[in-house]
Order: sequence, then structure tokens, then C-alpha cells
Amino acid sequence: MGNRFKFLELIHDAKPNIKQQGGKGKNLVILANNGINVPLGIIVKTNVFREVLHDLNLEQRVLQFLSSNPSPQKAILLANELNSQITVKNIPKKVSSEIIRGISLLKKYLGPEVSFAVRSSALVEDQVQFSFAGQAESYCCLVSNEEIIDAIKKCWGSLFTPQALLYLIKMTKGIKKLPKFEMAVIIQHMIISNQAGVLFTVNVINNNLTQMLINSNWGLCESVTNNSAIPDMIILDKDEFRIQKMVVGNKKTRCIKQPNGSFTTTIKNDPELRNSSSLDKFQLQRLYHLGKKIERIFDSPQDIEWAIKNDTIYVLQSRPITTLNSY
Repeated sequence: MGNRFKFLELIHDAKPNIKQQGGKGKNLVILANNGINVPLGIIVKTNVFREVLHDLNLEQRVLQFLSSNPSPQKAILLANELNSQITVKNIPKKVSSEIIRGISLLKKYLGPEVSFAVRSSALVEDQVQFSFAGQAESYCCLVSNEEIIDAIKKCWGSLFTPQALLYLIKMTKGIKKLPKFEMAVIIQHMIISNQAGVLFTVNVINNNLTQMLINSNWGLCESVTNNSAIPDMIILDKDEFRIQKMVVGNKKTRCIKQPNGSFTTTIKNDPELRNSSSLDKFQLQRLYHLGKKIERIFDSPQDIEWAIKNDTIYVLQSRPITTLNSY
């Protein structure tokens, strides 16, 4: 797939550029460039954020908020105001047409019945002093162009939730310059997985650098990342593949694609699925080697979201673990 776009980049054709791709997007490009199995997708570059929202004076309004004895009440008011204005913004025809053309190109390779995941990729996510992990949004199993474009605007708005603004109050104390408020958005093939979860290349429960930690459940990754189910927990020896501990979570529910349309839904797991491990030894071994490889690529401990469909492992995203005292 050749890159013929002004406002988009194809993940598998791009070169890493955090200014255009944001933190998550840049990391996906690095993974793809290193042969990691990343779902096909496009990145709506940060220049679209600037093009569409420049007249809202976002940075100036946030700076004014931070310098005016900010409070939770003021954060809620500003967040509601900014998100209302972002949501009703019209994306220019030249931009929306290119986004739709990019989606059509993906469908050409993936098939017309494919659905997509839309994820935010902010510049601030990759700045250690402004680690926004958990502040921004993802939207899964979207089908129509209208749903995808609506999700793009919601991703932009996620930079300005009350939680994000309150987080900025905490993180900007003593800092004269604000982080740059720009966001890319990732549109990726939605992997309708049999199992999914998170792999930490160090044990984040006890900061043990000699262990890896995996959380997993049946279905989509959403049930693990949003803590809606108690997942399986597996601790691996990091020096050589060896299961040190396995705790089968109750996994009462799993997340799946809505059977008749867009978005996701939660269903109950049968007792057989609840009481058995969602991963077998061979799958754990493959995740172990994948985690080691990705950690070498980034030269730092990683928090990796993954999905398995028909025994093929896909990496949905990888980001640095910023909670460790030292490495």
C-alpha cells in the first residue's frame, strides 16, 4: 500500500515521527518496522487536529485555567465547554474525504465486513513528565464512516476531560511551559479475538525486574483494560521461559463485538471458560518471546496490549512502563 495522503499515514509504510503520529502511533510504526504483527491501520496526523481546532485557542484557554486558582468545579466546566465545541466542529471536506479514502483502502485489503478500532495518540503521552496513560480514549468495533469520524472528534476531546485537566494541575506545578496539546488518531483493523490481554515485561505488582506479568481473558482486550472482569494472572521467569505462578481468575464475563452492528457488549462466560486458563503453555511461550523482543526494540520495560485470533498474536499497542522506580 503506497502512501498517497496529506493528512494520513499508513502504519506499515510510515517512518516514526512523534510530532505527526503522537506517542501510541509512533510506537506502532516502530513495531511494524521491526516486523511485529500489528493490525493494518492508518494514523490521522496531528496536522488534522490543528487544521480543525485551531480557532478554539485550546492551549491559551487551558493556560488561563491553570493560572486562575483551578478547582475541580472549574475543570468540569471547562471540560464540558471544550468538548461541546470540539464535538460540533465540522471536519473540512478535504480532510474527511481523505479519511474515508484511507478507510476504503483498508477495506480493500481486509474485506468489506471489517470493523475498526479508533484510538487517541497524544503528544503528551510520550513525555515522561506528562504520562497520560489512562486519560485518553479508545472506541472499538466501529463499522460506518460516520461512527469513525465521530470517534476521531471524541478522541480529540479526551485531551480535555475533567480528569485530564486535574492531572495537568498536578503535573504542571513548577513547570513554566505546557506540553503541546496536539493529538493524532489511530484507525486500525479491529481484531475480533478469541483471547486478549496485557503483557508487562516486568512484574509491576512488586517491581520485580526478573519476572514478566500477563493478564488475560477470553474475547476482546477491553474486559482486561477496563477491569470489568477478574482476568487470569500468570507470572513468568524473565531469564528463561518458566511459569512461576498461575492464578485462574473468575472471568465471569468477556467482551465481544455486538453481533448485529457496531461497538462492543459484555456477555457471561460459561463455567468451563471461567474455570480454565485462557492461555495454554504454547501461547504463553510465544507471548514471552514476543515481550522480550519488544522490550529490546524500545530498550525499556513495556506495557503491551495483545490479542489472539485463530492462534495468531497481534500487538495492539506498546507503551513504556513509567511506574518503576528504576531500571
